[in-house]
Amino acid sequence: MSVIVSVGRPATIQGLYKSSGVASVSGDLQERLQKYERKAANYKTAAEQAKSGADRALYQGLAGYCDDLAAQFREVIAKRADPLVAAE
Repeated sequence: MSVIVSVGRPATIQGLYKSSGVASVSGDLQERLQKYERKAANYKTAAEQAKSGADRALYQGLAGYCDDLAAQFREVIAKRADPLVAAE
């Protein structure tokens, strides 16, 4: 999973919850999950319709990448929903 580094005040989970609210954080994660699920589906369709093997391989790779990102978002959402898992 990627880490975003910013200059200035360090971000913390508590600060994120305080400033954004839990509902908006969960909503943002859910929106991103849906975004990558949509992209994966579109790339899979493009792979099926591709005329050349190179194009098919490209779209299959992009679909796999988006599937992986969606899976990571599902993990984060699940961990935030279950505090015992998040503590591990």
